[in-house]
Amino acid sequence: DLGDANGAEVALAQVLRQVETSRLSPHEVRLLLDFVRTSPEYKEALDLLREMEAVAEAALGNDGEDGAWKLGSEVKVDYAALGFPVDEAAAKILLPDHDIVKIYYRLDGKRLDIKVSAVIPTKSPTALPILAGMAAMYHETGLWDTWHPVMMGKGPIELRKRGPYHNLWHLPQKVMMRKVCELAEERMFFVRDAGIYMMAMDGRPASDELWRAHPAPLSCKPVPGYNQTRLVCVAQEHTTAASILTTVVAEAPIPEFFVKLAVSWLVPEILRRMLKAGSQCFLSGSPHAPCMDADSEGIYEECRRLAARGAELDALTGRGPYTPSNMPT
Repeated sequence: DLGDANGAEVALAQVLRQVETSRLSPHEVRLLLDFVRTSPEYKEALDLLREMEAVAEAALGNDGEDGAWKLGSEVKVDYAALGFPVDEAAAKILLPDHDIVKIYYRLDGKRLDIKVSAVIPTKSPTALPILAGMAAMYHETGLWDTWHPVMMGKGPIELRKRGPYHNLWHLPQKVMMRKVCELAEERMFFVRDAGIYMMAMDGRPASDELWRAHPAPLSCKPVPGYNQTRLVCVAQEHTTAASILTTVVAEAPIPEFFVKLAVSWLVPEILRRMLKAGSQCFLSGSPHAPCMDADSEGIYEECRRLAARGAELDALTGRGPYTPSNMPT
């Protein structure tokens, strides 16, 4: 499946290695390599790999890059109040202040970047890691109403048959009494050798040709500008480092009151709701539990493997746990 960027990378490497180690003459090898490198599959795989690298670079980029980040707000996570048991090893890492989710922002005219950095427990009460709960928040489109404060209806409207790696959605929302709709392309990446999960959601501007094929629902207008979300989670044995970058590109300069509203209420509220829904999704009887148990696309098993690989890498490399002030780059 070329929608699986990591799988495509492995498959390409295997093909190239087989060609280069074959008994063909040097001239035949060059011809065959040229054929492979000009194939549509090769180009698609390379495009996916570039996109995957861009997601990691955006979400894990150095805070010292151009445009100073400002601390907008902090959210302290009370796992006991959420009913989520934290194992002893994770509790030692999270206390006294590593259980605080930090929200940064920077504004440049029509563009607003909001970055969220967090360290969360890896293990849940079930065999699945908490990483599976984070993936479920986005993947289970019929349950976004459990955590998204401005989403209309149950969640995104799926415009194509749902897949594990690539989806196209309408996101109808009610924002400040206005009904608007995003057209967003979503991708998930499972970097199996590194124990890393990534998600990208790219909103399309109103000028994008995809809007012609998928016009907004009659009750909504296309959102002015577009939004992008980048999520990267690096699993370790006891804790998982998570970084989320949301970019809002507007048609006009973004007013300061909107920035304050976003960083002081909207983003913290979404985080609190996601943490609550994500913590409870492992409990029997929760809305997400049947979906995760069925795992029809296999993504929750992917998450379990990523967490296991993260623990292996801890043992192999001796790396210490990440913290909000020492995030992976």
